[in-house]
Amino acid sequence: MADEYVMDPELENFLATSDPEERLDILRKLEPKADEKMLRMIAIALDLQYEDGASIDDRINAVRESLQIELKYEGRRLRS
Repeated sequence: MADEYVMDPELENFLATSDPEERLDILRKLEPKADEKMLRMIAIALDLQYEDGASIDDRINAVRESLQIELKYEGRRLRS
Protein backbone atom coordinates (compact mmCIF):
# COMPACT_ATOMS: atom_id res chain seq x y z
CA MET A 1 0.00 0.00 0.00
CA ALA A 2 2.49 2.59 -1.15
CA ASP A 3 -0.25 5.17 -1.77
CA GLU A 4 -1.62 5.04 1.78
CA TYR A 5 -1.65 8.50 3.39
CA VAL A 6 0.06 8.69 6.76
CA MET A 7 -1.66 11.39 8.76
CA ASP A 8 0.57 13.92 10.47
CA PRO A 9 0.05 13.93 14.27
CA GLU A 10 -0.47 17.70 14.21
CA LEU A 11 -3.19 17.28 11.58
CA GLU A 12 -4.84 14.72 13.86
CA ASN A 13 -4.72 17.31 16.66
CA PHE A 14 -6.21 19.94 14.34
CA LEU A 15 -9.08 17.65 13.39
CA ALA A 16 -9.65 16.52 16.99
CA THR A 17 -10.18 19.97 18.45
CA SER A 18 -12.97 22.42 17.73
CA ASP A 19 -11.27 25.37 19.43
CA PRO A 20 -10.40 27.95 16.74
CA GLU A 21 -7.52 29.43 18.74
CA GLU A 22 -5.94 26.00 19.18
CA ARG A 23 -6.50 25.28 15.49
CA LEU A 24 -4.71 28.52 14.56
CA ASP A 25 -1.72 27.47 16.66
CA ILE A 26 -1.67 24.03 15.03
CA LEU A 27 -2.04 25.57 11.56
CA ARG A 28 1.18 27.55 12.14
CA LYS A 29 2.98 24.27 12.80
CA LEU A 30 1.43 22.60 9.75
CA GLU A 31 2.19 25.40 7.26
CA PRO A 32 5.71 24.30 6.26
CA LYS A 33 4.55 20.77 5.49
CA ALA A 34 1.03 21.47 4.17
CA ASP A 35 0.08 19.59 1.02
CA GLU A 36 -3.01 19.07 -1.13
CA LYS A 37 -4.37 16.10 0.87
CA MET A 38 -3.83 17.79 4.22
CA LEU A 39 -5.60 20.95 3.10
CA ARG A 40 -8.45 18.93 1.63
CA MET A 41 -9.02 17.26 5.02
CA ILE A 42 -8.89 20.62 6.78
CA ALA A 43 -11.39 22.10 4.30
CA ILE A 44 -13.79 19.22 4.94
CA ALA A 45 -13.46 19.64 8.71
CA LEU A 46 -14.17 23.38 8.45
CA ASP A 47 -16.81 23.08 5.73
CA LEU A 48 -14.64 25.39 3.66
CA GLN A 49 -14.37 25.64 -0.11
CA TYR A 50 -11.30 26.98 -1.89
CA GLU A 51 -11.33 29.00 -5.08
CA ASP A 52 -10.53 26.97 -8.19
CA GLY A 53 -6.80 26.92 -8.85
CA ALA A 54 -5.93 28.28 -5.38
CA SER A 55 -2.30 27.73 -4.40
CA ILE A 56 -1.24 26.04 -1.17
CA ASP A 57 -0.51 29.47 0.32
CA ASP A 58 -3.92 30.79 -0.73
CA ARG A 59 -5.59 27.77 0.85
CA ILE A 60 -3.67 28.19 4.10
CA ASN A 61 -4.68 31.86 4.16
CA ALA A 62 -8.33 30.90 3.58
CA VAL A 63 -8.17 28.47 6.52
CA ARG A 64 -6.52 31.12 8.71
CA GLU A 65 -9.16 33.73 7.79
CA SER A 66 -11.98 31.27 8.47
CA LEU A 67 -10.56 30.44 11.90
CA GLN A 68 -10.00 34.11 12.75
CA ILE A 69 -13.62 34.92 11.85
CA GLU A 70 -14.82 31.97 13.93
CA LEU A 71 -12.67 33.12 16.85
CA LYS A 72 -14.00 36.69 16.58
CA TYR A 73 -17.65 35.65 16.62
CA GLU A 74 -17.23 32.78 19.05
CA GLY A 75 -15.63 35.22 21.51
CA ARG A 76 -18.61 37.57 21.19
CA ARG A 77 -21.07 34.73 21.72
CA LEU A 78 -19.29 33.62 24.88
CA ARG A 79 -19.31 37.15 26.31
CA SER A 80 -23.06 37.62 25.75
